[in-house]
Amino acid sequence: MTALLKWLFNIEQYPERADQDMARLTYGVTFVLIVFMLFINFLVPFLDDGGSIASLFGTSLFITVSMILMVVLGIGTLAAVRTGRLDLARWGVPLLFVGSPLFQSIGTGITGTDDGTLLVLCILVFAVFQRERGTLIGFVVAIGALLLGNWRLTTTDPTLIDSLPNQIALTVQLVGVAMLMFLFLRNNRIDEMQRVSAASEERLKLAELTRQIAGSVLRRTELQATLTTAIEEIRTQYPRAYHVQIFLVDEARRNAKLAASTGEIGQMLLGRGHSLTVGSVSVIGQVTAKNEIVVARSGSTATVHKRNEFLPETVVEAAFPLRSGTTVIGALDMQSKQANAFPDDELPIFQALADNIAIAIDNALLLEQAEVRVAENKRLAEQSAQALREVERLNSQLTADSWRDYLATQGAGGVTIDFDKYETTTRSADFTPTLSEALRFSHVVQRETDDGLIIAAPVLVRGQVIGALELELEGKDPVDPQVLDLIETVCERLGLSAESARLYEESRRAAHREATLNEIARQMQATNSINTIMAEAARGIQRSFGAERVAIRLGPPPSATNGTRKE
Repeated sequence: MTALLKWLFNIEQYPERADQDMARLTYGVTFVLIVFMLFINFLVPFLDDGGSIASLFGTSLFITVSMILMVVLGIGTLAAVRTGRLDLARWGVPLLFVGSPLFQSIGTGITGTDDGTLLVLCILVFAVFQRERGTLIGFVVAIGALLLGNWRLTTTDPTLIDSLPNQIALTVQLVGVAMLMFLFLRNNRIDEMQRVSAASEERLKLAELTRQIAGSVLRRTELQATLTTAIEEIRTQYPRAYHVQIFLVDEARRNAKLAASTGEIGQMLLGRGHSLTVGSVSVIGQVTAKNEIVVARSGSTATVHKRNEFLPETVVEAAFPLRSGTTVIGALDMQSKQANAFPDDELPIFQALADNIAIAIDNALLLEQAEVRVAENKRLAEQSAQALREVERLNSQLTADSWRDYLATQGAGGVTIDFDKYETTTRSADFTPTLSEALRFSHVVQRETDDGLIIAAPVLVRGQVIGALELELEGKDPVDPQVLDLIETVCERLGLSAESARLYEESRRAAHREATLNEIARQMQATNSINTIMAEAARGIQRSFGAERVAIRLGPPPSATNGTRKE
C-alpha cells in the first residue's frame, strides 16, 4: 500500500525541499476537494434517499457541470504535479475550488449567512497557492461569486436573497480577510527576504575570502609552495581558525600524512612525520575514508574529536575532504577556539575552498609529472635522434658499399652528348677536371673557358656521391641561382633513378639466381637415384654457368700416402 501511495503521489522529480512540500500540499488539497465533492453530491443524497440508485445522478445542470470540471481539473492538477509542472498545478487547485464547490454554490445561490465561509475559503486557497497575487485574485473571484449567486437567487426565489446590511457585512469581511492575508504574506515575504539577504551577505563575504585564497593557491606551481600558501592564507583570512593543516593520503591509501601545518606546533609535527591511519577513529581518518565533512566539538560524545596534547585550546575541529574526481587525496583540517565556529550553512563554502585546494594540488602534481615526462621525452628524443643518425649513417655506408660493389662488377661508366655535332653520343668513363672536383668535394663547380662556362654538380644517393654531371654553356654571364638549384635538383632525381635501376638489376639477378636454384632442385628431386641426382645437378650447373666440365664426388678425400681410399 505504501509503495502504491508513493507511486501515485510521486515527488522524486522535485529536488528542492520547498517544491516537495508544495507538491505534497497540492496532492493533499486536490484529493480532499475531490473526496468532499463526491461525498456532498453523491453519498449524502444516496443515504438521504434510502439508498436509491437514482439519487446518485443529479438533475441540476450546475451540479453536472461542476462535477465535470472537478474531474477534468482534478486529473489535470494531479498530472501536472506528477510531470514536474508545479507552476501549472499551483493554479490547478484554486481553479478546482472555483470550478467545483464554488461554481455549484453559485448555481444554488449564495447568501451571506450560509456561504460566507466558502467565499473566505476561496480567498485562502488562492492566497496559499499564489501568495500575494493569489490573494487579490481570490478576493475578486469571491466578490464575483457573491454577485452571481445573488443574481441567481433573483431568478429562482427572490425571498431567499439576504438583506443588504448582511451583504455589506459579508463584503467587508471578505475585504478584511483579503487585506489580512495580503499583509501577512507580504510581511512574511519581507522577513524571509531579509533573512536570506543577511545570510547571503555573510556567505558572500565568506565566498569572496574563499575566492581570494583559491586565487592565491592556484597561482602556485610547486606542490609544497601550494600547500604552504593555502594554510597560511586560510589562517590569515579566517581568524576563527587558529591552526590549519593539510594531510595527503599515500599511494598505498593506508595513511594520511601531514604535508603542511601552521605555526611552531605545525613545524614540530612535520618534523616528527605525523600521520593518521585512513579509517581510524579520528577526524582525519574518517574524512579520508568516508569522503564526508566531519565537524568535531570537544566534549561531545557524538563526534570523533580527540584532544591533541600539542593543541589543547581546540574547541571545534572541522575537516574537509580534498577530492580529485571521486578519489580522496587528502584532507583540509581547521581548528578553532570558538564554539560557534564552522556553522552548517558555511560548510559548503569551506568545502568549495577544499575543492579549489585539491585542484591546485592536482595541478602541482601534474606539473611535476609533466616535468618528469618532458625530461624523459627529451632523453628518448635524443636517443631516437642518435639512433636515426646511426641508421642514416648505416644506410649511407650501405649505399656506398653497394655502389662500390656494383661498379666493381659492372665497371665505371658514363655518357657524353655533344648537341652541337648532331647530338653525338660518346660512352666514356674518363673524368674531366670539373667532374673530378665536383665528385671529390661534393658541391657544384663553375669554371670559365674560352668558349663559355662549364658547370659540374655531384650526383648523390643518401648523402653518398656516386657520380657527377657536367654541362657546357655558351657565354660567360653569371648563372642565375635558380638555375643552379634546378641543376642540383636534376642531379638528385638522377641519383634516385640510378639507385632504383641498380636495385631493380639486383632484384632481377636475385630472382634469376632463385629461379636457377629452383630449377636445379626440381631436376634433382625428379629421381631417387644418387647417380642420377648428381648427373642432373652437373647438367643444371653447366646450363646455368656454361661450365665445360663439372665434377661431383661423395665420400671422404683419399689418404695422402697413396692417393687411394683405404678399404
